[in-house]
Amino acid sequence: MPVRLNASMVWNAIESAPIDSYVGLFVDGVRESSATTVREVVAESANIENLCNNSDRSFTLYVRGVNEWQSALIKELCSCYGEAIWHPGLTDGAVRCDIFAGEYAVTPGGIHREHCWNRHLVVRGEKRFFYWDHADLRANDAYNNVTIYSTENGDEEFLSTTSTQDIVSSALEIRATSGYYVHWPGWVWHVAEAPSPCLAVNIASHGLSSTGSIPGPIQTLPIRRNNEGELSAEWVAEYREFAPRFRDAELNLLVSAVSAGGLICPRLQIGEDIQDIRTYSAACRITNAPAVWVRDDDWIVVGLAGQATVIPSNGEDGVRWLGSGTSESYRPRTSGDFALLKWLHSIDCAKLLP
Repeated sequence: MPVRLNASMVWNAIESAPIDSYVGLFVDGVRESSATTVREVVAESANIENLCNNSDRSFTLYVRGVNEWQSALIKELCSCYGEAIWHPGLTDGAVRCDIFAGEYAVTPGGIHREHCWNRHLVVRGEKRFFYWDHADLRANDAYNNVTIYSTENGDEEFLSTTSTQDIVSSALEIRATSGYYVHWPGWVWHVAEAPSPCLAVNIASHGLSSTGSIPGPIQTLPIRRNNEGELSAEWVAEYREFAPRFRDAELNLLVSAVSAGGLICPRLQIGEDIQDIRTYSAACRITNAPAVWVRDDDWIVVGLAGQATVIPSNGEDGVRWLGSGTSESYRPRTSGDFALLKWLHSIDCAKLLP
């Protein structure tokens, strides 16, 4: 089944990028060095079609780390993917959400590989992906011209002088249209092309487990929650040990990140504040995002779509309802229940019923 994500929301994430965020623009395959020019191009383009059709030049936008400012987009991504957001497991390194926009013959930089799992969703248009086995590249002498770039998440390798057509005969080609995504493991040679105006969202889940210039397999930790979404204290401790960035993190932050496959997002507030939540008699879920929760003394920490809250422990029936993913409505009875529903309304994940 196709995964539907609102293209306008994705474009809004580009337009709302903070001044200190990374927004790369490539014009006819060459990176634009002027940040002012990049911002002007974005401001003059109301959507992906305008970006690609208002000039005889080829424009490609690459926006990095969208989860750092666009929590609403991550919420919708989690709803689109459902429990697939956790496949093949949580990695021990950073997780980042990026946007690719444009019409281009080759991914900026060309054929490359990096130490992360990628989940790439085509929101508008079409993309063709090409993948290579490393042994095939060596057989074609393509690896003799590799360029290495060091990043905070490990080395990335580019075949800067090799084109797709040079070695296309040994490639695995996958075509993805709007609503479909491609998922591939770390350290696999790949490149993409967008033959028409295309908008895509990528989640990159990095691994820390690398040695020297040849990274080992990315280590993953399967999420273990019961059928009603509960995480055990033992699993939380195991995850802290597995992922150093959460070793000393507050439980709220850890749970919110787990709910979004490792993505860290700022606090989200969409729904209007409700003064008296007790005037509502029931609520129903309006998101497919999977929930997680963990006990913390007399409290329960709840995570959903990159967000988290803390409610009294007497709201356990409510979080079990949420964690089960049921489409049935829930009738709140306790202070914890009402606190949960008020929070779900604030992040636009539940509809309150009178």
